[in-house]
Amino acid sequence: MRKFSLILMTCGLAACSNSTTSSGSDPVDATIDAATDASDVAADVTGTDAVSDVAADVAPDVAPDVAPDVAPDVAPIDAAETSSGGEYGFPAYRKSVDTKVTCSQPGPMATDGTFPYTDWLCTFEASGTKGYLYLENTPKDCVCMMSCSPVFTTKGWISVGGKVTELNPVSYDGGGNHNNDSVEFAYGGKAYKAYHSSFGFGWRKCQPMDCLQVEDKIAGTVSDDGCTKERTLPIACVPIDPDGTHALLNDTFKPCAGDPNYP
Repeated sequence: MRKFSLILMTCGLAACSNSTTSSGSDPVDATIDAATDASDVAADVTGTDAVSDVAADVAPDVAPDVAPDVAPDVAPIDAAETSSGGEYGFPAYRKSVDTKVTCSQPGPMATDGTFPYTDWLCTFEASGTKGYLYLENTPKDCVCMMSCSPVFTTKGWISVGGKVTELNPVSYDGGGNHNNDSVEFAYGGKAYKAYHSSFGFGWRKCQPMDCLQVEDKIAGTVSDDGCTKERTLPIACVPIDPDGTHALLNDTFKPCAGDPNYP
């Protein structure tokens, strides 16, 4: 039985961020914000955070080429507890569990952290294929600068016509302090990246992943960028809530406040 949660997405589920500022901010707050952005190293022109770069170093430096689909049909089984039911061929979604990890790169104020599962349900439409993605992201490490950000191990599945196939390879990047998260995966002999088409003040996302980029290999060159202002490869994503339910899977994209591409 489908059960939808009306709970608003929270920052703890990597589904929101501070995307607005007040025109009445006092100078002290502005100075603190500037210092925080500087310590974050902000984001470079590709939208990659410094913390994300550090987190990427935890994983092997060599990105695999796109591999053919060799996984058998498989249903998500990674959870100790699951919700009462799923959709699209997925039998159930995980309930969230807080996971304590020791940071491979501790900060001046912290050496470990406790983070929840950060699971996602997304639509998929590219290369003539329509389907759904279910991603289970479990904290395995963390890196710290001004604050500590989790690094995940990921399992993922794609459902096409009700047939569920495991994604291999697949990885989730939480996006560091700015939470500009992304998913990279291979399917049908191609590599894809689920990302964001709009960023607000301070190069911060304001909503879940909303588009796809097609790459020549995982973490490779983008051959078809569906994450421009035109959103030529749109998707919709919702986080799986702590009780294993989720909000309606609708495309509710809106440009972020402060996005220079939308004056």
